Amino acid sequence: EPVQSHPFRGPTAFLMGNEGSGLLPAQLDACEQFVYIPQHSHATASLNVNAACAVVLHHFAQWAAIPETARDGYKFVEAPPPSSTPRSGMGLKQMRSLNADGTF
Repeated sequence: EPVQSHPFRGPTAFLMGNEGSGLLPAQLDACEQFVYIPQHSHATASLNVNAACAVVLHHFAQWAAIPETARDGYKFVEAPPPSSTPRSGMGLKQMRSLNADGTF
């Protein structure tokens, strides 16, 4: 379905294939739905995967009503980075030193 029709349904994961061969057969088998970005010229066979991803995620954000990030004039306001220690208290440093039996 064309991405501009916002054909998304519920929780969504995105798989982006490479520009030459797309997704692998196993990746295609894991998908329930496909969207495409209409091309309006014969000048190219496809978009760069980063550009395509940006277009698709923009349409998804519109469909999901994700609010726009705050701006100050023409610049986006940066938020402080999230804590590297989640609510569980188990951060990356602790995870790296965690043994298979759960001890440190």
